[in-house]
Amino acid sequence: MSTGADPTWLSNATIYSAATFCRLLGKAVSKGDVETDHHLVGFNILKGGKDHFVHALQDLIDREENHSKELKGIFGGLFYRASAGNSIDLPCFGPFVDVLREVAITNWPFDEGDIVYGKPVTNRVVCSVETAAREIGIPSDTLALVLEEAGLIKPTPRVAMRRFFKIKDATDLFDQMRHWVDATHIRKSHGLSPREFDALVAAGFISAQSNVIRLHRRWVPNGLAPLIKDLDTRAEPATAGKSL
Repeated sequence: MSTGADPTWLSNATIYSAATFCRLLGKAVSKGDVETDHHLVGFNILKGGKDHFVHALQDLIDREENHSKELKGIFGGLFYRASAGNSIDLPCFGPFVDVLREVAITNWPFDEGDIVYGKPVTNRVVCSVETAAREIGIPSDTLALVLEEAGLIKPTPRVAMRRFFKIKDATDLFDQMRHWVDATHIRKSHGLSPREFDALVAAGFISAQSNVIRLHRRWVPNGLAPLIKDLDTRAEPATAGKSL
């Protein structure tokens, strides 16, 4: 208690579950280094409470730079193995498994209904760029650039299926994108020539919602009709000549 650590995190666990999980966690964090005291590493993490545990797991995931490994590859012995007699599916590991499940669901693109650590996923939390691009109907490399521009993902050489983002963070962006159209649609809808359209863009009357050039549907037509009507009203009418 003198350290300020949460005394309830390990005190409520059985000796078996605490010792076993400390070893598994320590081994996963140290990547199986045989020179490391896995029990001690795991204990030093868990004695700090749930937040310290979550931070250690997130750090373990973030260290996998290319994120090419699946959950099992990164978590190692912490991965749920329902068929193994000595796996962590026993009830005594419940509090630890609940945290593993929480971290897993917020880092991998599980679908609703997928079984993660023995329980079905009720809400999809993470999505891959590839899946989102397919659902929206644009190329995955284009969507990746849009998400990078919005600050929702970082530039990386990972393939689209390995680039993940939090769905709730992208909800507003995707809602807006449903109303975006391409330049041709705006020109035809308002009777603009390509030159007139470009002139309005240059003057700041029309602006793209994204600077990703390869994204064709990036314009919002709202408010253009009144603008064009106002410009037509202000325009000096052409005359054939002046009468004497």
